[in-house]
Amino acid sequence: MSQIHLDGSQTPSVEVLKETRKLIFSKRNWSRGGFYKRPLVPGWGPSYCILGALSQVRTGVPYSPWACPEVRYLSSLCGKGLASFNDVYGHAAVIALLDVAIENLETREKEFFDISDDIQNLEDRGPKDVGVQPVSTDVEPELQLIG
Repeated sequence: MSQIHLDGSQTPSVEVLKETRKLIFSKRNWSRGGFYKRPLVPGWGPSYCILGALSQVRTGVPYSPWACPEVRYLSSLCGKGLASFNDVYGHAAVIALLDVAIENLETREKEFFDISDDIQNLEDRGPKDVGVQPVSTDVEPELQLIG
């Protein structure tokens, strides 16, 4: 899902962002002013703010968004805290933010894998194919004595 780095931090996951977007895409499943709200209208599902939705997707409960590396990533994109962004700017802006984040991460992943492929191609080709000649170690260097 996401990578864990040596410092214990995690990389935001495109899959988590896509599932979060699906969860709150319908305006009736999105809310402001709380992580999670039970449905008030029969037949409607629960509603989530962006923090509750991220937490629900990543951890299975809507009340622990601090466990989500996506929170930090999305906050850096919008330039403010996600609770504030969610409540002030509304549903359309939240979906747009998720779209931008997904696109950015997919582009970054594609670029990473393109570079990985290039590196693998270089390794497969070998040194002669890229114009590099190995240094010969067959000949011992001559020593000149000064004096």
